Amino acid sequence: REITNTDPAALAGKFPVSFGEVSVGMQPTGQPKELLGRTSPGYAIDMTVPMTVGTETLVMKMSGTVWIADKGPGVEEYKALTKAASESGFSTSFMAQGPTTKGMVEMQKAMAEAGIPLSQEFQMTMEGTGQAAAALAQVGNMTMVTTVTALTTDPIADEVFALPAGYTRK
Repeated sequence: REITNTDPAALAGKFPVSFGEVSVGMQPTGQPKELLGRTSPGYAIDMTVPMTVGTETLVMKMSGTVWIADKGPGVEEYKALTKAASESGFSTSFMAQGPTTKGMVEMQKAMAEAGIPLSQEFQMTMEGTGQAAAALAQVGNMTMVTTVTALTTDPIADEVFALPAGYTRK
């Protein structure tokens, strides 16, 4: 019953993976979707992440569509928060390590400049040769779908961020 802060960079250093320069692209599709009472423009988005696992080179590719609320309560606040996070190099992605940090931050920044992402449909594939690629190929391509089901600008109570009863911080 103890909470310990962990340094993600230190954890990443324990894995035999290094990342190359990430490329990100985002273009309007012209196909909006109605989500949570908001007309949300659609965007085609793609990201490529080259990586080295041991001595093997792999490329992770992610592509799909994201629908982003560009008007309404909370949009400007979300844009400001994400811009501030991006400017400080912060990303919530597990891939935001070393050289990929810039790419992941840029992906979040590109989406946030448009508004609040309410729905995302991504396909992820891995390309490469060798044992790591063969192992990942057995898993197959992955589809990820994320949809926001509620959105509020109500304040969050301080107790939500408190340690659970019976826990201590190390």
